[in-house]
Amino acid sequence: MEDIPLSSGSLFFGSLFGTKVGSFADELTLFLLEVLLVGLIVYFVERIRPAEPRTPFFKKDLRNEFLMAFMNVGISQPIIQILLAVTIVSLLTPIIPYQAFSDTIQSWPLALQIALGCLVRDFSVYWRHRFTHYWMWSYHSVHHSAQQLTWLTSLRLHPVDVLAAMIFDTVILHLVGFDTQGIIMIIVIMKFFNYFTHLNLDLKFGKPMRYIFASPNYHRWHHATVREAYDKNFCSAFPFFDLAFGTYYHPEDLPPGYGLSPREQANYPDTFIGWLAYPFKRDWKRLKKALEKRKPKEPS
Repeated sequence: MEDIPLSSGSLFFGSLFGTKVGSFADELTLFLLEVLLVGLIVYFVERIRPAEPRTPFFKKDLRNEFLMAFMNVGISQPIIQILLAVTIVSLLTPIIPYQAFSDTIQSWPLALQIALGCLVRDFSVYWRHRFTHYWMWSYHSVHHSAQQLTWLTSLRLHPVDVLAAMIFDTVILHLVGFDTQGIIMIIVIMKFFNYFTHLNLDLKFGKPMRYIFASPNYHRWHHATVREAYDKNFCSAFPFFDLAFGTYYHPEDLPPGYGLSPREQANYPDTFIGWLAYPFKRDWKRLKKALEKRKPKEPS
């Protein structure tokens, strides 16, 4: 699974709900500090028992993954925030119950609010993630094209994929009734858990813990090239959602490889610009092919 590549999500909620949490420059600074600090910790953690011993810390597509995350924080995400703010305030608020259960939720202890929020968000993540596999694969494939998984792969997201994540995940939390600060805390907790599940770390949980919390080995099967693992393990943190909806898959060993299907991987670009352009080119080709099939055949 993937997460929104923002250091705290504060820009989105600040612009959307009128709460000033941090400036744009602060957000970029926090993001860079976060990458440096997490990267330093991960450098030592991944050496305890790496799932892919031959994967170097500075892997071949590390630069592209960092550029993708940085571009989302610096360019695409601020634009998406403004568009979402206008759309929700002017179009959706009058027809969708606004902060539906806010009084009940905000009367609970903070720990209980956050626990419920993480469950709600992962439920949203499950269905959004499943949606992107079936209906937005061209864009989500950027994330899955990684043949070497590390914590930074969690930020390897196409801007269109980020847009889907913001609409499905963060907005739903607000509509359910969580306040701005609570949503930010939920996003930060789930984001760091997402870092954990993408680690190059050979770690799996025993039963019944593996049905409650996702592990790095569990999520590696979501990225596996094995056909039986395709479209499995959509949750970000709580595998019981996959169990409930028939998409749970967790063999005991590690996958033999990661990435896309052999045919798609062979034609996948390896440049940052290529990652950005690939989904649009793929969808354009598919659209042209569909339109050509619908053209009436000329009489012979």
